[in-house]
Amino acid sequence: MTAPQRKPLLNSQISAEARRIAHNIPDRLLQPTVDYWHGRLLLESTDPINQSRGWTMLESAFGDFRTHGMVLHAAFAERALAADV
Repeated sequence: MTAPQRKPLLNSQISAEARRIAHNIPDRLLQPTVDYWHGRLLLESTDPINQSRGWTMLESAFGDFRTHGMVLHAAFAERALAADV
């Protein structure tokens, strides 16, 4: 495996660990932020399963951003969802 091939794998592992931590600590603002970035990363994958997971994470982040009144973040998530259609 070459260095460029390892980078997406490493990024995905880091994002997965960040997501695990964010969901294990009681920080309701951190969780959707991590889901947003991890979801964006997964949408770049060529694997349809990862793309589906990424889409689900972005939708969840969008809803949480709106619930918490994070209007700017919600707009970013909405834009990412619209761009992937």
